[in-house]
Amino acid sequence: MNSIARILLLAIAPSILQAGEWIKVSSPNFVLYTTAREYEARIVLTPFEQARDFFLRVHPTELDSREPVVIVSFDTEREYKPFSPKAFTPAYNLSDQQRDYIVMCDIEDIRTRAAVHEYVHSLVRHSGLNLPGWLNEGMAEVYSNMEVKDGRILVGKMLEDRVYSLTHSNWMRTPALVAVGPKDDDSDRPTLRRKEPPPPPKKKS
Repeated sequence: MNSIARILLLAIAPSILQAGEWIKVSSPNFVLYTTAREYEARIVLTPFEQARDFFLRVHPTELDSREPVVIVSFDTEREYKPFSPKAFTPAYNLSDQQRDYIVMCDIEDIRTRAAVHEYVHSLVRHSGLNLPGWLNEGMAEVYSNMEVKDGRILVGKMLEDRVYSLTHSNWMRTPALVAVGPKDDDSDRPTLRRKEPPPPPKKKS
């Protein structure tokens, strides 16, 4: 995301979030501003807390000095588009010295998954892990679809859209994949996937 858009977002966010249609919902480590219903918003915060808890168990990192992560979720793609990077992405992350920010298009499942993916990039950065680009992206993808069921953490779920992408698009060759390096600015980070094919057709009921 370019610097002008970042400054614009941070500058107008207070006035937007004071509008009557926005609500604020908090969990121990996150604050979500959204126009969604409160019970929907609380459900959205769950995967963020789960990803944070599991990551810190595997990679202990000192995060106590940072303020709770602020998540801003717009209601529609039209509202979100002025604040999205040049190439549309469903979510992205920003950071300053005090806290991290996650901006997402809306709270649909696939957007939330993308937002958790971006948050994991922040955790990796704060942990000091120096991961190659392909592993950084892969780790974020694994964490983004984890579930807690019957007290157990489940990872590696086969996602329909990802399976469809793998079976309908060209794969990157290994030399190109391992050549992808970390970037300080997410907007300059090369994508690890080819152009996505159309989404899988919906199953008939």
